Amino acid sequence: MADVELTKALRDLPIRIQTASRRERYEVLHNVEAVLSNPGISESIVRGLCKVLQLTLPRYRDSTSQSYVKRVIISLVKQHGDWTIKHLTANLTDIAVSHCHLIPTKNTSQSGLYALSWSCLLIEHGLNNCSDNAKAEFQRLVDAQAVLLSVVAAAGVGRNTAKAYKILSTMWKSVKGSEELYSNALTSAEPSAHIVVFGSYLIRYLSETKRTELIAKYKPSLLDIFIKVAISCKNKPALYIVKESEPLLKHVTHEEFKQFLLPAMQKAMLRNPEIILECVGNVMLGLSLDLSQYAQGIGKSLVANLHSKEDLARDESVAACRSLALQCSDSGALEGLLHHLFDVFHGSEGKLTVATHKISVLDGAGNLSYNAVTGSSVQKLASSAADHFIKVLDTEVHEKTLIHALEVFSLWCTKFSNEVPNKVLDWLKKGPGLKTSTAGVRTAYIGCMSACFNGNTLGQGVDFIPYLLKTVEKAVGQATQVPIVTEALSAACLLLKIVSSDVGADKNLGNFWTIILDMDKQLFVSEKFLTLASDNALYHVLLLCERLLLDHIDKLNGRTQPLHKAIVYCLTAPSSSLRLRCQPVVRKLVSTLGGTQLARSLLKELTRFLETARVHSIDSDKESDSGGEMSAKVLVSCITVLCSGANLVAEDRQMLALDSLICSHHPAIVAIAPDLWLKLLKYLKLEPEVFIKQFEENIKKMLIDEYTPTQCLENCLETVVDLNPEVILPPLVIHVGEILGDPAILHVTKTEYFTFLMPEGELYDKSVVSGKDHENELDARNMKRESKVYSYKEQLEEIQLRRELEDKKRKQGKLKEPELTVKQKEAMRLQLEKESAIRSKLTQLNQKLTCVVSMTRAVARGNGAELSMYFRDLLPFILRDLQSPLAASSLIQLYVELRHCVFTGEQSSLGELVAHVSLRLRAPQCDLDPRWEEEDVNVAVARTIKTLHRATVRSRRPHHEPTVHLTAPAFCYVFPLLRSALLTRSDDDLVTLSLQIIAEHAQMRGESLKDLHHPMLLPRRQMFELLIDLISKYISFNPRVKLACHIPGILQDFTHDFLPRQGSVSLLGSVSGRVQQQAEATLLDLAMSGSGEEGCAFANSDEIQCLLSALQNPSAVVRDAALRGLAAMVRALPTSKQNYEEAVRLTRRIWVARFDVVEENRALADQLWEVAGLELSAVLWEDLMSDVIHPVDEIQKAGAEALAALLKEKTKLIDLVLNQLLEMYNSKLVILECSIAWAFTLHGDKAAYFIVHGLAPFFRNNLLYRLKSCNNIVICFDKVLNKVVPPKLDSFGRVIEQPIDMWEPRSGVALALTQIAPLLNSQSVVRLITFFVPTGLGDRNQQVRKNMLAAALAAVDIHGKETVNNLLPVFEDFLDKAPDSGSFDAVRQSVVILMGSLARHLEKDDRKVKPIVGKLIDALSTPSQQVQEAVANCLPPLVPAIKDDAPQLVQKLLNQLLESEKYGERKGAAYGLAGLVKGMGILALKQLDIMNTLTNAIQNKKNFRHREGALFAFEMLCTMLGRLFEPYIVHVLPHLLLCFGDGNQYVRDATDDTARVVMSKLSAHGVKLVLPSLLAALEEDSWRTKTGSVELLGAMAYCAPKQLSSCLPSIVPKLIEVLSDSHVKVQKAGAQALKLIGSVIRNPEIQAIVPVLLEALQDPSNRTATCLQTLLDTQFVHFIDAPSLALIMPVVQRAFMDRSTETRKMAAQIIGNMYSLTDQKDLTPYLPTIIPGLKSSLLDPVPEVRSVSARALGAMVRGMGESSFENLLPWLMQTLTSETSSVDRSGAAQGLSEVVSGLGVEKLHKLMPEIISTAERTDIAPHVKDGYIMMFIYMPVTFTVEFTPYIGQIINPILKALADENEYVRDTALKAGQRIVNLYADKAITLLLPELEGGLFDDNWRIRYSSVQLLGDLLYRISGVSGKMSTETADEDDNFGTEQSHQVR
Repeated sequence: MADVELTKALRDLPIRIQTASRRERYEVLHNVEAVLSNPGISESIVRGLCKVLQLTLPRYRDSTSQSYVKRVIISLVKQHGDWTIKHLTANLTDIAVSHCHLIPTKNTSQSGLYALSWSCLLIEHGLNNCSDNAKAEFQRLVDAQAVLLSVVAAAGVGRNTAKAYKILSTMWKSVKGSEELYSNALTSAEPSAHIVVFGSYLIRYLSETKRTELIAKYKPSLLDIFIKVAISCKNKPALYIVKESEPLLKHVTHEEFKQFLLPAMQKAMLRNPEIILECVGNVMLGLSLDLSQYAQGIGKSLVANLHSKEDLARDESVAACRSLALQCSDSGALEGLLHHLFDVFHGSEGKLTVATHKISVLDGAGNLSYNAVTGSSVQKLASSAADHFIKVLDTEVHEKTLIHALEVFSLWCTKFSNEVPNKVLDWLKKGPGLKTSTAGVRTAYIGCMSACFNGNTLGQGVDFIPYLLKTVEKAVGQATQVPIVTEALSAACLLLKIVSSDVGADKNLGNFWTIILDMDKQLFVSEKFLTLASDNALYHVLLLCERLLLDHIDKLNGRTQPLHKAIVYCLTAPSSSLRLRCQPVVRKLVSTLGGTQLARSLLKELTRFLETARVHSIDSDKESDSGGEMSAKVLVSCITVLCSGANLVAEDRQMLALDSLICSHHPAIVAIAPDLWLKLLKYLKLEPEVFIKQFEENIKKMLIDEYTPTQCLENCLETVVDLNPEVILPPLVIHVGEILGDPAILHVTKTEYFTFLMPEGELYDKSVVSGKDHENELDARNMKRESKVYSYKEQLEEIQLRRELEDKKRKQGKLKEPELTVKQKEAMRLQLEKESAIRSKLTQLNQKLTCVVSMTRAVARGNGAELSMYFRDLLPFILRDLQSPLAASSLIQLYVELRHCVFTGEQSSLGELVAHVSLRLRAPQCDLDPRWEEEDVNVAVARTIKTLHRATVRSRRPHHEPTVHLTAPAFCYVFPLLRSALLTRSDDDLVTLSLQIIAEHAQMRGESLKDLHHPMLLPRRQMFELLIDLISKYISFNPRVKLACHIPGILQDFTHDFLPRQGSVSLLGSVSGRVQQQAEATLLDLAMSGSGEEGCAFANSDEIQCLLSALQNPSAVVRDAALRGLAAMVRALPTSKQNYEEAVRLTRRIWVARFDVVEENRALADQLWEVAGLELSAVLWEDLMSDVIHPVDEIQKAGAEALAALLKEKTKLIDLVLNQLLEMYNSKLVILECSIAWAFTLHGDKAAYFIVHGLAPFFRNNLLYRLKSCNNIVICFDKVLNKVVPPKLDSFGRVIEQPIDMWEPRSGVALALTQIAPLLNSQSVVRLITFFVPTGLGDRNQQVRKNMLAAALAAVDIHGKETVNNLLPVFEDFLDKAPDSGSFDAVRQSVVILMGSLARHLEKDDRKVKPIVGKLIDALSTPSQQVQEAVANCLPPLVPAIKDDAPQLVQKLLNQLLESEKYGERKGAAYGLAGLVKGMGILALKQLDIMNTLTNAIQNKKNFRHREGALFAFEMLCTMLGRLFEPYIVHVLPHLLLCFGDGNQYVRDATDDTARVVMSKLSAHGVKLVLPSLLAALEEDSWRTKTGSVELLGAMAYCAPKQLSSCLPSIVPKLIEVLSDSHVKVQKAGAQALKLIGSVIRNPEIQAIVPVLLEALQDPSNRTATCLQTLLDTQFVHFIDAPSLALIMPVVQRAFMDRSTETRKMAAQIIGNMYSLTDQKDLTPYLPTIIPGLKSSLLDPVPEVRSVSARALGAMVRGMGESSFENLLPWLMQTLTSETSSVDRSGAAQGLSEVVSGLGVEKLHKLMPEIISTAERTDIAPHVKDGYIMMFIYMPVTFTVEFTPYIGQIINPILKALADENEYVRDTALKAGQRIVNLYADKAITLLLPELEGGLFDDNWRIRYSSVQLLGDLLYRISGVSGKMSTETADEDDNFGTEQSHQVR
């Protein structure tokens, strides 16, 4: 195991160690560290590890990752010290050498620091414990450390050098005696700059630890090396060498300096001054000596270079002079040096003619002021210097030199701390008045005055006030002269300075304050002056502002904005030196009391300044170019300074952070310092997230409410949303949604948009100016006719050219526009005003749109992942507004950019494709990228969806994962494309692929709400809506053919032309059915994602409402899916405590669903009601009323039942609901489309009713009935009275709009009345009947009348007994008084039926019964199926009362049945006959000779009406008598067979109907009676008989389910045989019969693919494979019923005989899955035909077919039990030892293994002893042994764990079989052994290894050979390394652990 762990830890280490994941780094290095103690670690492995660790150096840039590496190094040193020190030292040396030659950068410095820390670990943990050989590496290690330290120091990163010293000092401190070792190593090393630097660090440590003896010992040698490499060198030394050698220089004594350093420096300055001068200056700074005694000597060398021809040499000499002065404290030495300097200036070493040389000498003299002289000597020295400078000022005439001399003189003037010498005061008074004193020189003199007058000397400056005032006043008159104003500025600053010390001086200033405080004129802070002023002047502007803001703020009266502007200008000035001078002043300003408020004002001013400033983002703080652009780095410094106030309280820090937000995010600043604001927050000690949350309202106001689309605010928004998206994103998304959801955006027309694009004042719609466009128009109508001379095309081109020329002249102003008339001008003015208003409105809209687009872009860049979590709400708005021409162009760009939020890396191209194709499908109101429009849109959609499918949907291949996993937001982005494809594309394949993509993502789960794979982020509501639409769209209809007995709305005799023909069963294609099924499954998955379970979302109210709305869908499948979806989301359903209104809505919908018209839906709703714990409330009745009048018929019925069920529980509401229903009916009678007006006047017994246009018939009928008693009624009807709603006609009288009647609500009221009828009391019943007669039963719509009749019948049937005396007068009164009008026929017929129903409640001897029966018999002639059925149902109870008249009635009806010429009368006679027979009893058929009469009639070949009538009678007798009529069916059957082939179409149709009813009423016994004769008829020669039999067999599809299950296995094979009959009509009849069987399939999945199954049955050669593939692709949700099996099994049976391997494999797969999807009793009849096919496939030559067949057998045995397969096991055992073929034995072994697996572990334990003992026998035939050995190949696969106890027992038989003489036995045994090794190498090694080891020493060589093979496989499985190959580079480590090293040589 240890070797396995070692191999695992080191495998591909160079690749894995370079991972970017910190967690993965830890795992990799931790595993390496864990195996370092492994005894298998060799020196080569250690060498490889050291080399691999080197790869982390440039990659591991965080301290945590580096700590992992250091831990590994420490473990390496401790475990393998010698090897590690040897090889890691070599690697560190290579690293040091490679980095030494690189340009020093921060990156190289960091790498050097890490490498240095590694080297120190070697010393700390390995030096004392290593061998002598390893200690020999110490010198090389020290050399490497020295170079690495130089690498660190060379970059000049102070933090890194400090860390380097800390690392080294820690190492020296931890290793005792290491200082001496290092000292010896350094002195013995080859001299180099690296040794000097390293030695200096060591001396620093020795100094800190007080080891002076070691310093003294090794200092000389180090100093000598320093002189060699830093002073006596031929090349300019690196500056860092001298700076890092400061610890060494600090210990240099005067003797050492005088003896060694000084000579070397002087010699070098003489020899190569341009090389050494900089070094000399730094060396002097590093010394801790007073150099006064050497000043003269050194100074002369420096002064000689002050007038050198080389600019660099002069500058370095000036700097060196300053360094020298800083180290001198003797005033005499400095005075002598000054004297020498001015002597040189005056020409002692030659006349200085070049101004720059003079200036350099003056600079040197000025730098001597930075000396270390103290006490009174300072005044003396400064006075001496003043003498020298006054002499220069007196003699010099060059302006620049004078100005510079005065500036340098100012440095010495600051030394006058107590008193300014009189000579200096005199000269300051005299100097400005000299002729050589220009404005610049005078300004310099004022600068000297300012330097002189400080502190104690300020009083001496009072004498200069008049001069200074005069200077200021002079500038007022010459404000445009910059030099004059600059001079006055300096004077003003000095005046303010003097005034601050002398209060009395303020009185002498005159109008100074007026001048300086006038913010209107802005003398010193005007924009023009600030632009032209010099750097020094700008500095004085800042000083002026400082004085005013600090000392005289009260005089400014709040008008400080110009001063703020000036300060900002100074801080952002082009000159870097000026900015550096200004920054301390501003820092001081913002640190004073009230400075925070000033800083805030300056930040706001800076923000305004940046709105117009030109800034470039080049990372440089150098002066700007001539273009006037400033560097962004300047702005960074400015903001930093403004926020750097001291002693800030918490509130101040917060305000500064808030005010600096905008300016810190200027685009140029963000380009070079993107995290500036974060750094400011850190400096201000504020947590970004907390700060944003605390100032949430301010930030919302700034970035949402007052947002403007600028780059600056976009950057702010990016930062804020990145730091704390929870604060800013929700309100921002709401704001964006409100703007994008504004309906005004979509109301913008193209005309308005083009008007908006026109400039203000220019007319867009010029048509308002009549004739303007046509005055000069070249009319094409005047062209000449086409001829050879005048080409039509050429004339068009000429006209176009003339128009273009005129347009060009008009634009150039050469073409004079025609003068407009007054009328045209007025029209133009009005149109301009109108267009201006449009432009104004659209401008406002466009501004809002631009803002939200900018916001969204910013958020997407700042935190696209967080924004993507709102995609489900945001994207619909964006896509919707693409239809607006105003918004489209900007929103398409936004939509394309938003893809980056969800598609990154490899998915980027996919996101781009989705974005552009989605836009093309949306067809926005603007132009799209033409490159994307080159491809046909249909092709593009198909390509996109297929790409998405490949990337996201799991393959059917095992263990195959998708290459790309879309997040939920990414799916939101893709969903509009899928939605468009599903709803608008007709390609079923694309629809299927799209649904699969949706289904895949509906199953995603998330760990937390922030998980981008959480289903909460899916567009679940839109997905629900889409899936519901799809289920509705692709619903598979299963219509049952029913006879319609009337034509709606037409009251006339029936004719056969109006009857629907049987056989018009409509089934959608299988693809549509699969789409519906797939959509259902996807909807359930989606609902599960909102179930509230772990990883799921809680469905919100919109999603729940979406499913609740689906419960009102007319499709039962949709309602089924919705109920299942709600059941899945039951945990998320609202309760009354959570949301009362939603809970009531939910309760109402589920309550209605409990009474769905589909029984399965009812069961689902009942279950959901219980699981959800819903309770019935009385308040639901009002809501249920709306379901009663719902336009969907199914909802009406369910609502009616639900209302009745509610009233059953809440009986107090019955009367209230009844009243409401009747009122509702009356209200729904109102027709909105027509106006009803009436007027009447009564004169005694006369009445006139004028009913005008549109009076409804029901109203008319009521009037006629109620006013029957009036005499002399005059009724005038309009000619359109018979219309329900009069149609709209055009001027020619043609109908342009058909009449409309919204009758559905009234029908719902009727249904509700039917349901509540059982709950009514007697009074309510009477009241209800008075409503029915005539109002309800006289409704203008036939369907409403039908439902009203049903309601009335229900009331009469239930309550007739107690209300008969009240109801009968109502009916009789109506029949007596109803007008003899055709419009009352319907009411009259209904009343007759009601009377018949009521008559059942009368006594038998009641005299009223007989007249009622007579009326019922007469009503049978009514051509209405409903009426006839109702009469038939009324007659049986009344027959006893008319027993004597019954025979006459029967004869009358028989005569009418056979002789009437009217279809309706004959049909009614059949109904009546059946009703009478039922009332008289079954014996009446024989007693009244009815059957003989009908038998004779059906055999009457001459009169088709006789045959048809007899069939009608048989149909109705069977319907009414049910199974009582079954004995007669056998006698009727032969006649039915003949009638199927009747020559008359009407007879054949009647036969179809009769057969359907007959079969539906058969019992199990009846089926047994009928079936043999039908099957026998198929053997007849007559094709008509065959056809009849086939059609009757097909009609058996309408048998009861139990009977159907028993007969279909016999029927379908016969029908399949018929398909190949020689007669075409027989074939068609067979196909039609199979269709009928398919039509009664209840399984929706099979129902969807019935056409495919039928095609396979009819064309098995070509369609079987397609059918099987369709079955495999179908996802079954429901059980497979008997009709389904009847169609599937013949196809599967045929597939087993197919030659195609793939077909046989698919058949076996289907059989294997079938047992779990169907009832065992339904499947059992098919086993005798299926098992042979499975057996043959089990012996198939193709292994895959055998494997699938074996699994299928196992699955069937597991599902159906051993009892169903009694002969299977013996057959398998017999085939296992077959001598025929090893293929047969293999198949039998595999099948037996699967069957035993299906039977359980007990069967395994029962069989295995026998199998093992047989396999061990030596006296059996080879083929027998081969069969039993094969069991060892397949048994372990089926019983992986349970088979473990037998491993030890089977190894021996396998090894013996490996020595068998027969090769096929040996091959089988080897496969068995390999299978055991592969499966049990990890789990049962203790069982395998002893047996294989024993085999290694067996006498038989074959056993030994096979044991070696198996043992090798075992070792490979354990270690993962195969011994069959060696690496390409076995002896090298350059590819250690890489994939390359695993390759075979």
